[in-house]
This record gives sequence, C-alpha cells and structure tokens, in this order.
Amino acid sequence: MDSSRELLLEIWRESCRHIEIKQSVNQLVALLNQVMPVEMLVLRRFDFSAKAIDTVAVGQQRPGPEPADQQMKFTPDRWSRLIAWGVEGRLLQSAGIRRSGELALLTPKDLGGDLLAGPLNSQNGLTGVMILAADHGRVFKPEHLALVAEFLEPFSVALENDRRLSELTALRDAAVADRRNLLKQLATKTTEEEPVVGAETGLRSVMERVKLVAPSDAPVLILGDTGTGKEVIARAIHVRSKRVDGPFIRVNCGAIPSELIDSQLFGHERGSFTGAEGTRQGWFERADEGTLFLDEIGELPLIAQVRLLRVLQDGFIERVGGHEAIRVNVRLIAATHRNLAAMVHQGKFREDLWYRVNVLPLLLPRLAERPEAIPALARHLRSERRIGLASVISIQPPTTFGCLPGTLGQAIFASLVP
Repeated sequence: MDSSRELLLEIWRESCRHIEIKQSVNQLVALLNQVMPVEMLVLRRFDFSAKAIDTVAVGQQRPGPEPADQQMKFTPDRWSRLIAWGVEGRLLQSAGIRRSGELALLTPKDLGGDLLAGPLNSQNGLTGVMILAADHGRVFKPEHLALVAEFLEPFSVALENDRRLSELTALRDAAVADRRNLLKQLATKTTEEEPVVGAETGLRSVMERVKLVAPSDAPVLILGDTGTGKEVIARAIHVRSKRVDGPFIRVNCGAIPSELIDSQLFGHERGSFTGAEGTRQGWFERADEGTLFLDEIGELPLIAQVRLLRVLQDGFIERVGGHEAIRVNVRLIAATHRNLAAMVHQGKFREDLWYRVNVLPLLLPRLAERPEAIPALARHLRSERRIGLASVISIQPPTTFGCLPGTLGQAIFASLVP
C-alpha cells in the first residue's frame, strides 16, 4: 500500500472517529499537511430551505482567526449555478484574491491565499463544500488536485454524520418540549419550581433579584458559567411571574443545526422544504402566553439573530414557507456562559439584539465564589441521591475532597457527617 492510500485510510478513520465533525477538523488538517501545503480547512453545508451556505467547522494548522462569513445567502440564479457545479463535481482552484465564478460564491471573503474547493455529496445529493487554503506564499500543484478528489468521499460522510446528529438532537429537544406542553394541557404540574439550593446563603442576592424581575414581562439575561444553574433560575422567574399558568419552554440554541433554526424557532408549513410533511408549530408558538428560555443564546448565528430581533420588536412570527403573520405573546429569558459584550465588539453578536435581551441582567456566581452554600448543597445531594458517608470517605480523604480546595472539601465532609 503506497503512502497516499495509507493517508486516505487515516483520513477515513479520523472522519468516522467522532460524530461531531468539529472534533476532527484540526487532526484532519494535520493529516492533509503531510502531502500538501494546507494551512486551513473549511467545511460548509448547503441550506436548501434558505438558499444559503453555512460554515460548519474550521480546522487550522496553527491557531489564528477564523473566517468571519459564517453564513452566505444567494439569489435563485446564483444558487442554481452552485447546485449545477456540485452536480458536475468539478474541483475549483484560485491563487491569491483573484477569484471568479463559483469559487467566489463558495469561499468566505477574508479567506486568502491559494484555494482549492470540492463538492461534498451524500446519497441524497449535494450537501456541502470542502475548501482548502494553502500556506502563505505556497500553491497547490496538479498532483494535489488528484489527492483532494480522493478525499472528498470521507469528508462527505463526516459532514452527513454531523448533520444527522444535529437533527437527532433537535428532534429530542422537540420531543421533550412536546411532552411538557402535553402534560401542561392535561393540567399536570410540570413547571413546579425546583429547589434552589443555597437560596438563603450564597444565592441570596440572586434570589432577591429574581423576585424583583419576575413580575415584569421584560427580557432577562442570565449570565454564568456552565453548571451554575441557569435553567433552575429561569424556572424560578417563570414560577414567580404572572405567566406561571402558561408553558415554560427551554431551547438549547447550541443544539439546533443552522439549517433548522428557522423551522425550530418559528415553525414551518407543509411542503416548505424537503422533509416538511406537515405543518409544525415553532418554539415561539408553543411558548405563547408563557416563557421561552433560550439557553446558550450566544450560539445563534447572525442570520437567526436578525429574525429573533424582529420578533422581539414586533411580537409577530412567520412560519417557514408561510405568508401569514402570527401574533405571539412570549416572555423571553436568555442565558449564556459567553461574554456577549466581547462578541458584540468582535462582530459575532448583534449589538441591537444585545440591548434587547440585556434589559434585566442576572449574574450567577460560581460555587467557588459562594462557599457558604456548600453545606446545604452537600446535604441536598445526600438526601436526593442517597450518598452514603462511607462512600464519601472511600472516595477522598476529608482534607482534600478531590480537586476542591481544602476548606471547601472539609465543609462538604463536615456537612455529610450525621
């Protein structure tokens, strides 16, 4: 087996090793760099419903800024031109910034150097495009084009697997929301408040602010690291509000594929795109007269941010493929672990949307910043999960308690002692 075949096998292995393609792209760039001067790999997916191309993953040989164009939309004529190119299966190459034809439509504007682009196809037809950028001052040779033609298939499979995973995640979230909504209609109490452990100690100031913002219908932005309990606080706001009898819908923005965001948030009409076999209500319609909790709002692409801003301004939505404006009465609670102010400065989050959602900000401190809540948390864990004292002793000595500082570990251990 020659070296090119060995490399192709390694690319197949790496492409199939992870379901999410973002976990593989950097290693794939390193493999490609063994036989050609690849500096950056950009994988983009075709969104047929929006006539757009979305950037799915970017891999780099060395750390650096990523292309700014996360999504590009096209006129019907240009879209048809790109589809025809994908069906033809022709590789594209252009040196420097002198780009024309399909390559100028496919590649982000700030991606420089010598470029190679090839179509990615699945059993259902064209799905995306693979773009390779050469090291500064170097170019791709004819033998590199032949290699890239062989590499298109494993990259196509990786992109398709990533798409299916995103769809399954979105369907799971939709099923959970449907179940909660159904139980609500059956008069089952599904929005009862979860216990806020430490509400009288480390989270006292947070709960005081919750009581302050709950009666209002203004948007709330909950800021805090992963695991600080943003959804629990969002539910606490909903339960204390005048919308307590309405639905509480949670949406993880980071789990929605970019090509399904419009359908998930605003719904779609039957036949509006391939696979739309029936009319579907979006999250905004399902949360009508209640609260919509958008977790990880910083993950929304810019195009979706524009549409979300329009809903917050006007109070109307329009389903994908529909022509009727639908009035919705929804209280928005957003949450993120990201620095949205910095994202606004970087152009990754719209400034006008930032001002809209940041009306009533609420910051959740990390556990390390509120050690006085540790005893109550430890007792809650022991009560809810029946953590035995003997098990705790067998795991770690009380002086360290794992990776926690000694004082926190001792506090946990002391609180577990009967």
